[in-house]
Amino acid sequence: MKLEDVKCIGIMGGGVMGGGIAQSAILAGHKAMVRDLSDEICEKSRDTIINGRFGLKTGVERGLQTQNEMDKALSLLNYTTKVEDLKDVEDG
Repeated sequence: MKLEDVKCIGIMGGGVMGGGIAQSAILAGHKAMVRDLSDEICEKSRDTIINGRFGLKTGVERGLQTQNEMDKALSLLNYTTKVEDLKDVEDG
């Protein structure tokens, strides 16, 4: 499989490691589907990716990416609580 063949990266768990993988994937222009146990955990993970110490907003503030790049990256990020939603993704 070639990297350009990857349609969506599936990530089990949105904690520190999973959230970091998701953030790296979306900044590289790949769709990411993060699966976690509850909507609350998913929302916390999303908030950390956006507002955390190493989050996207900090990157914009430091000039590492533009607001446009942040918005594009976030459009590639999806969350679910259902394992079956990962059936069509590559493993991350």
